[in-house]
Amino acid sequence: MILEPGEDFHGHTFFVMEVRVPPGGSMAGEFQVFVLPVNDAPEILEANLPDSIEIMDRSYTVTLEGVDVDDSAEALVWTVGALDTLQAETVSSTSFRIFAPVHWVGSETVVFWLTDASGESARVSLVVYRQQPLQILPGDFDGNGEVDFSDFVMFVQNYQVENSVGLYDLTGDGKVNLSDFLVFAQNYGKHG
Repeated sequence: MILEPGEDFHGHTFFVMEVRVPPGGSMAGEFQVFVLPVNDAPEILEANLPDSIEIMDRSYTVTLEGVDVDDSAEALVWTVGALDTLQAETVSSTSFRIFAPVHWVGSETVVFWLTDASGESARVSLVVYRQQPLQILPGDFDGNGEVDFSDFVMFVQNYQVENSVGLYDLTGDGKVNLSDFLVFAQNYGKHG
């Protein structure tokens, strides 16, 4: 006999089992079955991810996918682990933009965590690298080839704003502060 409870069923249920033997005899018994819920950890769909990421521009956006038999996709939360030189910005609930300082060359492992509502989690690591520094004018945030007033407006909107790093952190220290403004000011009015 196999008992298959419905998906997400937990609790207890009763059933009666009756055994009949010829010529008409029978015996019956009642049984109680307890089903305890088990929370499965979410699963990261790694087949959709690259083995490594080369940042050939200012940033790279990675989109992550995960599933969980116990929770809807909307209930899952993606986070990124601590980073050394690189920085990550949340683009959406499943996408992160990874930034590297313009002159950074090297590699770093970035760890992404997928967590469900009960705290079960899974993780995936991606190696992010750059082989040569970018030849981009620091402070040209809109990519039009010059550091101008529109770039200044974007910089000011992110100056000393908590969690506003990435593209506007020109020195790579994890903050948008006076040192970044000095780099920006040195390049203001220049053309790439």
